[in-house]
Amino acid sequence: MQQSLFNFGAGSSFTDDSPAIACGEQPQQRMENFGVTAMSDTELIAMMLQGNGVRARDALAAARSLVAEAGSLAALAGWQPADFRRMKTIGRVKGCQLSAIAEIGRRMMRGPKQQLPLLNRAELIAAHMAPIVLGLAVEKFYVLCLNRKSRLIKLVEATSGTATAALAHPREVFRNSHSRGSDGRGVRA
Repeated sequence: MQQSLFNFGAGSSFTDDSPAIACGEQPQQRMENFGVTAMSDTELIAMMLQGNGVRARDALAAARSLVAEAGSLAALAGWQPADFRRMKTIGRVKGCQLSAIAEIGRRMMRGPKQQLPLLNRAELIAAHMAPIVLGLAVEKFYVLCLNRKSRLIKLVEATSGTATAALAHPREVFRNSHSRGSDGRGVRA
């Protein structure tokens, strides 16, 4: 495979400390040549950061910083736009885009809504709630509005609390459940 090096020039903020990237080793080329599953977490994030004047080398360096700051790719799922903006290279729009990508991932984990999910056992409720509560920084109290056959009609966030507690008054649980014609069940996450 023939490889050439990009000349990033003097305008790049990473010219002195970052080595040049061979054309075949840039995230886009690696994805095209080897598929998306062959890419590292850092390369996947770099793909989201690259563009609008951000070069591959700069995007990889910023992605490395993001993963290092969060601790893992999974930890980034709980970040809000303001968390992303704390990084020097990420602005308001890119922070919102990265948060949107995390939310898209959570929604994809929930799967299609062809039939109302059956939630008649604790393990089924836990499996249903896992993608919803993934990465939450604060405690939340949800009301599961179920029909008489324990099928989910609606999921309502009743309260949002602090990092360690979510207070929910019984009237909030019953108000949410009865207004939707269900027997409500509360879940704290």
